[in-house]
Amino acid sequence: MATRVRLTPSVLVVNDALDEREMYARTLRASGYQAIEAATFTAAYQIATTNKLDIVVTDVRIAGSITGLELTRRLRNDARTSTVPIIVLTNVSRPQDGDMALKAGADTFLEKPVPGSMLKAEILRLLSRSWPFLSETAHKRQRSDLRLRRAETSDVSGVAEIPGRSTEAPDPLSAQPTKSRPRASRESPCPWCGAAVEYRDRYPILA
Repeated sequence: MATRVRLTPSVLVVNDALDEREMYARTLRASGYQAIEAATFTAAYQIATTNKLDIVVTDVRIAGSITGLELTRRLRNDARTSTVPIIVLTNVSRPQDGDMALKAGADTFLEKPVPGSMLKAEILRLLSRSWPFLSETAHKRQRSDLRLRRAETSDVSGVAEIPGRSTEAPDPLSAQPTKSRPRASRESPCPWCGAAVEYRDRYPILA
C-alpha cells in the first residue's frame, strides 16, 4: 500500500478570538502551511489527538475553564502528541505566563501582539529539523525577495538607482538650457582646416 507523503506542515491554531485566529491562519496559509483552526480546548484537543500535526500554536487564554497552559500540559502527557512542538501566545500584561508555559511543556512562548513574520520565523525554527526543506525554501524566498528589491531600484536600462539622484531621462522640453561655453577668440584656428572658429551655445562652428 502506497504511503501518502505530506508536502506541507500542518499547524493547529487555537484561539477563541475569531479575528485573531483567522489572521494567523491566513498568514500561515499564505506561506504554504496547512493551518487548522480551533476555538475551544475541546476542539483543539480532539483535533490534536486524532490528526497528524506538526506544531500547535495556542493562545494562553481560551474560553472556558481550560486554558492554553492546561492544553499544553495535556498534549505533553498524551503519547500521541508528546513530541509535537507547542508555541504559547501570552499576554504582555502577564509576564508570569511565559514561565508557566515553559513549565507546562511549551517549546517557547511569544508575547502578543505577535507579528506574522515573528510567528513564521519561530515555526520555521522549531520545524527545521523534522522538515529540512523548509530552511532551504525560506532561503530561496529571501533570495527571490532580494532580487525583486534590486530590480525595483534599477531603471529599464539596468543601471542601479543612486539614492537622492533621479535615473529618469531629462525631458528636452522642460530642461533648462545649458550654459553656453565662453566664445573662443576669432583667431582660434580650427584644428582640422585652420580657419578661425567661434562657439555658439555649446557647439563650435566655422566663423
